[in-house]
Amino acid sequence: MFPGLTGAQTDFTFPFQYLAKEHVKATVDGASVPFTWISTFTIKIEPAPVGELRIYRDTPRDSLINVYSDGSILIDDDLNASFWQSLMVADEVADAALTKGEDGHWDAVGLRVTNLGTPVNPTDAVSRQWAETSMTSTLAQAISAKNSAEAARDAAIAARDTAISAAGTSTAKAGEAAASAAAAAADKATVANDKAIVAADKATVAADKATVASDKATVAADKATVLGYKNDVAADKATVASDKNTAINARDAAVAAKDAAEAARDIALAAAGSLTFARINANGEMEFVLNDVVVAKLTPSGTFLTKGDIGINQTI
Repeated sequence: MFPGLTGAQTDFTFPFQYLAKEHVKATVDGASVPFTWISTFTIKIEPAPVGELRIYRDTPRDSLINVYSDGSILIDDDLNASFWQSLMVADEVADAALTKGEDGHWDAVGLRVTNLGTPVNPTDAVSRQWAETSMTSTLAQAISAKNSAEAARDAAIAARDTAISAAGTSTAKAGEAAASAAAAAADKATVANDKAIVAADKATVAADKATVASDKATVAADKATVLGYKNDVAADKATVASDKNTAINARDAAVAAKDAAEAARDIALAAAGSLTFARINANGEMEFVLNDVVVAKLTPSGTFLTKGDIGINQTI
């Protein structure tokens, strides 16, 4: 038996003999686990077990290791194996049996006792189910008794509170009546004072209304005066705008006339400066050109021939 394993050990050695390896078995917390052999009395369990490991021998007890017949040759190994089977089965049965300790009491060596009947006598053993049922019943009775006691206590407290409340209610009502009378008197005085204040406020409001009416009349008169001023200003603005437009038109006409005169002057100056005598044609006329174009002719008699001709002492 290896109790309290924490998963740090994988190799385990046991001290008992066995007839065959398949007779050796292992459990962890009551569940079978596989293992491998390291040596005759050492096994390896992987992964490392956690909990209580039990390594034990389970020798077959329902079949014989060796069967003998008449006339067969007896070999010591076979005889020893048969005797060992009997001895090992006896040991295993003894280990599994309920035994008495040195004090004379039965020792279950940590195993459970199952299939107990319902106890009858005071000294009979009881099962867990019977004990839990009995405990539950006893607990229910205790809880019921506690609830009854608490209910009685609560009823007594409620009765006490009712009496205290009734006494307090009477005292409170008397106080409330006195307070109500005083409050009513105070309210009447407050109402009378409020009425006087309201009357004074009304008089003030009436005076304010008269003042406002007078102010409105003054404002209306001022508005009429201002409107007249605005109309005068608008008329003056219209006159100024008309005069301004007339002056601008006159100025523009003078500027245009000046520009036309200057242009005519420039043309005449350009013509006089650029007119060149070219030749006397077959008719005896003097031809004057401007940019190689005949622009004037002068006859011997001094008469004009065409528009643009230049003559001497002639009137156009």
